[in-house]
Amino acid sequence: MSESPMSTRLTVSFTLDVDAATTTVSALKELIAALGKDDTFQKSTVTFKGHELRDARTLEHYGVGIHEHKTKRDESINTIQLCRPTSPIDPEVRITLRFKTDTEHRFSLTVNDKVTVAQLKREIAIEERLTVRELQGLVPFGHAEETLKDDAVVGSLELQDQVIAVTTLDRQAIAAGKRPVRAADFDVRVSIDERGNKDRKANRTFAMHVSGSQTLAEFEDAALCLHMVHLADYTLILDGVELKHDEATLDALNVRPGCTIYAVADVSICVSTANRDFDMVVSPMTRLSTVRSTLERIDPDFPWEEFAFSTGYDRLPEDWTMWDLGFMANTMMCLKRRFVSLVIFLRKGSKRTGPAYTIEADERETVESMKRRIFAKSGVAPSDQLLLGPRDELLTDDMIIGEERAKLTGHVEMIDLNDLGED
Repeated sequence: MSESPMSTRLTVSFTLDVDAATTTVSALKELIAALGKDDTFQKSTVTFKGHELRDARTLEHYGVGIHEHKTKRDESINTIQLCRPTSPIDPEVRITLRFKTDTEHRFSLTVNDKVTVAQLKREIAIEERLTVRELQGLVPFGHAEETLKDDAVVGSLELQDQVIAVTTLDRQAIAAGKRPVRAADFDVRVSIDERGNKDRKANRTFAMHVSGSQTLAEFEDAALCLHMVHLADYTLILDGVELKHDEATLDALNVRPGCTIYAVADVSICVSTANRDFDMVVSPMTRLSTVRSTLERIDPDFPWEEFAFSTGYDRLPEDWTMWDLGFMANTMMCLKRRFVSLVIFLRKGSKRTGPAYTIEADERETVESMKRRIFAKSGVAPSDQLLLGPRDELLTDDMIIGEERAKLTGHVEMIDLNDLGED
């Protein structure tokens, strides 16, 4: 029921007992929705200490359950806020950004487009537990990556279709030859991630007391003895990098005090084509390009190169792993054609003469390659072609058709330089 002009908004509070180590934010929403018999809670935004909590994270990731102050009954107080979805009259605009750190860790975040770069750094610090020194990206009208200014509004920078570079303080210190000093013995956290597989046990997290001189194999043996977890059944991931050398020490693998090692189950995926579906079970560190290579071997007659992978509208970057992409159990991928159909308009002087040619181009092609296709139909040499995009922006030869700087999806205008001056 819609609110009347005289309605009053009330704040209602209640208490829930949950296991912060295993309860995800999504599960918390479902619990609240079940108690209130109102499924709109599942679309709510959950915040803790002013920070939005992501559905896939456990409450413990955000410090919920850590005893900051206690009541007389010695119970920890944790106040979580729920915000209902925004009004359709003034909807919140959210954008998904992709990142790559200087340690090759890839991740993505969905944020409000009105946040500043400084606020985005804080989001990364909390979500990925990284100390961010600076972010770099290609801003509008820029020709090279540059450091993003802290006061810049993220939505105005058009960063959605690129990978933002993240420079961390720790990496800078290591580059200067100042490796962090570690205690001989320290605590780490192990997070068991079943990737949403209902046939396996629920996700859980536990702490382990380790030594930097321990080998990875010894660490796995200790987890089996103390916590009855066979880590060899999982892929171990730290900072987006797989830990896989059994004889390497934890210190050599960059395991440090307070870090979280993710033990991640294999991921089941399905690639759907017009002819058949391909079901696969792969390691979370498998790159999408490897999935493509496997499919090419299974069905060499299918024109795989003509298609890109997608889970909906956007094409997926093939240098990303299943872990980078956040794939859970039973993820379905479809195929999208790489070729785009472009209508070439001719412009003579200031007048458009109308559509002249239609060409098909691979979205991975450069504008220079597209000019050769136009030459084959028009007879105008590539060096005499001046191409303008849908917004009258100049298309330079080095641009990739499917990337953000060009992103050609409809029409292109061509000016024959031999005709300049004739009007």
